[in-house]
This record gives sequence, structure tokens and C-alpha cells, in this order.
Amino acid sequence: MSVASFRHWLVFILLKCAFAAVRTCYSRFFIYCVSFLIDNFDTSWLLPDASHGLWIGSMISSDKKEALVDRLVASDIIIVWVPGGGFRFDLGGLYIPTFVHWIKKLATKDIKCTMLLATNCHFHQHPFPAAMKDISAIHRWLVEDMGIPCNKLIWGADDTGAAIVLDTLYHKIEAENRPAGLLLSSPYIGLDAGGKSWQDNNRLDIITIGAVNRMESIYGSQVDNDDDGGDDDNDNDGLPFAPGTTTSVREVPLGYLGKSAELAKYLPSNILVSVGGNEVLLDDAVWLVARIRESGVSDISLLQCPGQIHLGTLLGPAVVKDRLEWDRSLDNWVDFIISVLKR
Repeated sequence: MSVASFRHWLVFILLKCAFAAVRTCYSRFFIYCVSFLIDNFDTSWLLPDASHGLWIGSMISSDKKEALVDRLVASDIIIVWVPGGGFRFDLGGLYIPTFVHWIKKLATKDIKCTMLLATNCHFHQHPFPAAMKDISAIHRWLVEDMGIPCNKLIWGADDTGAAIVLDTLYHKIEAENRPAGLLLSSPYIGLDAGGKSWQDNNRLDIITIGAVNRMESIYGSQVDNDDDGGDDDNDNDGLPFAPGTTTSVREVPLGYLGKSAELAKYLPSNILVSVGGNEVLLDDAVWLVARIRESGVSDISLLQCPGQIHLGTLLGPAVVKDRLEWDRSLDNWVDFIISVLKR
């Protein structure tokens, strides 16, 4: 076995253990181990923000507040990324090499991009809707305090971060303040494990039935009894969490996906859903795209990356054996950004 093959195998095992672990401390230890196996990156691209997350941009590390504001004003696009991690841990740090590479690709198209890897609460400590409030607060800060127009903002999310973003858009963000676009990578949307992609990819992916059940038990069981934001009318629709269930939207997140809620009223008009062909959640992504398209969002695309597992594009060469395939995936993400800017 080559060194590269051994690294792929080791990262795969560690990630699978992270999602499957019963105790959060074990999950975080496995992710910590993976961090030593991803590609190196130049730390001058990083600017920590204790209140909002981690800024990513070329030579951003020395920016003071005024310089950061000037950078954001000069940027053609600002991407706010909500990382996943099974609602229990944060995978965002593993994506930094990919984000840097993505921003560099955008620069070759004369697109100035700055990213914010957003901070949000983990659910074992802060139940629903805490993370939703965190993301909506970051959005308000960018728009109201930093003066960023919504047409320069794109939201991105992966894994369980996709659930948080969808709920935030539905419950917390007014139509006139929606971001210009939405990119969901390997999204978790609360459906029960099962379907053809589970049968085909069960041995190929890092996600297991136990991991999905744990995600659902963490997020789906939270009761939004004290939420003072969002649309109260929507809270009382009585829509199920997933087809065949009977729990109300107030009691369970993602409830609006189960019936004919008018999602077009709450989502950006430009959406890309990116998913690996070897993911157990492949069918879920296909279902989500069809569901959103049926609701009236016509400019939504599904990008299927044939040889990739869960989070493959974001984790990059650490899990994707064919670097050219990974590069092509990011080229498609670049094309999506270009399409949003042309609107």
C-alpha cells in the first residue's frame, strides 16, 4: 500500500469513527487526528473572529477592522459557510485547504471572494434553535453593521450544517434579506436512513445508519418552545419532519420539507446541491432538489461527483483519490458563483 493510499484509508476510518462515536469527546479526538492528515495551508489566509468565526482570504491575517471592512466592500462575493459535524463537532477546520483553493480559482476568473467560516452552537450543549439564532445573528451583523448588500452574500453549508441553514432561511430570514445564492454540499435533511443509495453505498461511505439516527435524535427531538423569532404562522402549520410522521414544525426542525410548503418564498433563487456518487445520502440530495424545484425554485442544480464519498469535495485530496475529479468539482462550484453574479 502506497503512502497516499494509506492516508486515504486512515482518514476514512477516522471520519467514520467520528460520526459513529457515541461520546462527543471521542468524535472530536478523531477529527483532531484527521487534521494532521489534510493538506497544509498558508496561515496568512486566516483571520480569527471570536464572535463570528474564521475569515478566509488572501493575506487577510494582518487585517484590522477597517481593513476588513474595506476588503468586504471590494469583494465581488462573500461566502458564509456553515460547517457540519453531526450537530456535535465542527468539521470546518478540515475544509480550509479546499476553501483556499476555491478562492484562488475564483481569482483566476477575476472574482474577488472573501469567506467566513461561521461559528454556531453544538446541540449537545445548546439545543435547537440556538444554532439557528447564531447564523441569523451573523447574517444581520454582515448586512446591518458591516453594510454588505444581500446580493453579494452566498450561503454555503454541508452535512448537518445544511439542516441549520435551511431552518434559518425558513424561520429567521425575511424575503428581502435572503442571500443571493445557496450551496449545499453533502446535505443532511433529516430523512430516515434507507433507500437505494444506502444499499449501494453503505460499505463505501463514512456515514452509517447509527450516525444518521444519532443526528436525527439530536436535532429532530428538539422542541422550539421559546423561539421568539421567525414566522409564528409557519410554526403552526403542523407539517411533518419527514414523510409519514406527524410531528409539527414547532416541535421538529425541517418539518416544512414534508408537505407542500412554498419553499420558494424562503430560499434564494440560485441553489446548487453537490453530492458524491458514493454517498449513502445521495437519494436524500436528489429528493431535496426535486422538492425545492417543485416548490417553484427553477434555478436549482444537482452536481453529482461520481467517485466521491460524504463531504468529498470539501475534504479534497485527503479522501478523493483522483485529484482531477476533485478539481473539476470545484470548477463547477466556481461556475455556480459566476452564475449568481450574473443574475
